Amino acid sequence: MLRGIDRWGLGYLKSVLRRERFVGKRHLLVCVADHFEPFDRTILPDGSVTGGVSDGVARGFVKQWCSDYRRVLGEFRDSDGVAPRHTFFYPWDEYDVGCLDELSGFCRGGFGEVEIHLHHRNDSEDGVRQKLIACRDTFAGEHGLLGRRRAESGGGRDGSCVQGVGNVSHSVTNDEGPRTKDQGRMTNDEGPRTKDYEPTFAFVHGNWCLCNGRADGDWCGVDRELSVLAETGCYADLTFPSAPSDTQTRSVNEIYYGRDPEDGERGVQWGGRLGIGHPSCLECADTHTRPTRDDLSLSCERGELNGSGSLKLAVRDEGIPAPEGGSGSGGVVMIPGPLGLNWGRRKFGVLPGVENGEISGVNPATVERLRLWSKIGVHVPGRPEWCVIKLHTHGAVRENRDALLGEQMVSFHRELAEVCGDGQELCLHYVSARELFNIIKAAEGGFGGDPGQYRNHEIGCGF
Repeated sequence: MLRGIDRWGLGYLKSVLRRERFVGKRHLLVCVADHFEPFDRTILPDGSVTGGVSDGVARGFVKQWCSDYRRVLGEFRDSDGVAPRHTFFYPWDEYDVGCLDELSGFCRGGFGEVEIHLHHRNDSEDGVRQKLIACRDTFAGEHGLLGRRRAESGGGRDGSCVQGVGNVSHSVTNDEGPRTKDQGRMTNDEGPRTKDYEPTFAFVHGNWCLCNGRADGDWCGVDRELSVLAETGCYADLTFPSAPSDTQTRSVNEIYYGRDPEDGERGVQWGGRLGIGHPSCLECADTHTRPTRDDLSLSCERGELNGSGSLKLAVRDEGIPAPEGGSGSGGVVMIPGPLGLNWGRRKFGVLPGVENGEISGVNPATVERLRLWSKIGVHVPGRPEWCVIKLHTHGAVRENRDALLGEQMVSFHRELAEVCGDGQELCLHYVSARELFNIIKAAEGGFGGDPGQYRNHEIGCGF
């Protein structure tokens, strides 16, 4: 029996039945979420930290890692002229000024972004709130990291579109040339980012235990964790899939709004549908007024809404509004990676292996796995041509070095470029976690075409 399949097997079958067929060009959105832990420390049951390496060793490792990444992968570009993106989910419990400064410089070079990662045990709502606020303000204030959204717009934390920030994306994704390291810089007509913008972040939970998801309740302690995350500025969670761990959610291969568990439940729960025509984010691109369903149908028939006539078929009368913050909902978008059965890697020559999108020394990225990720096809309902391929890794683990920075990864990117070819049938987009969220929200809002133009649709980059 495949370990843990009793928890996620039914969800996987449902995801197979949900797959949408389409004809035309397909866009592959490749995002690598790295649980990056250079100190390799352990939190004890009493909350104290032990083990790990010295500050000097950790800083040297991060510096060498970034240098190797530039050297090994710097030559590759996607369909938008963007280099492979790497999203470092850096743990607050391993905070170090030297390591964060090194990563900040690396990200400013156009190779990635830093988001928040947290390990904690036996915690409380107030305890995790204080940790998240301290981490958010330090990453943003001291290092210029994390995303930014307009503080006065009224958007974002309630799931609605944010005015103003979306305009930034259009100013840096025009026809004047390929994107550069300055893409996504939070600027407006008055100059660089100001106090009008508030920091916001994507999140990964240490040991997969979001919302106290383990059966024994260890490595968290906070049931209402999504609500606390939403309060402190989190817009998306990229923790899952976690199979074969018992923390794996029952919702599989589906982008959705998560909610906190209620009595008798454990871990993150399905809290609302996310798809094209979602009533929480149907905003007119020009006037920022919410159209009626009749207006949307008419616009689609005339081809007036971003040149796409598919929205009319995707608008659902039974659409569920985006959850509001608090009351066990949180309003955080759950962005999972692919989870399924890999019949190309059989156990004992009979049982299929589990494909969970992890890149490691024993399971490197390959084009064969890419085809399976693409077949699983995580996407926003109504926009199946935008295929979300969210992968995860532990990049600071020495055994994973070659899989991420060696010839195995070079071969993968070379073959990926060959598979996508001239971009007529397959179009490749390297995206950070923030960019992926923005593209997902653009899809939810009914936007179509090339997803690369929506990298900064709602949340801009902090540097």
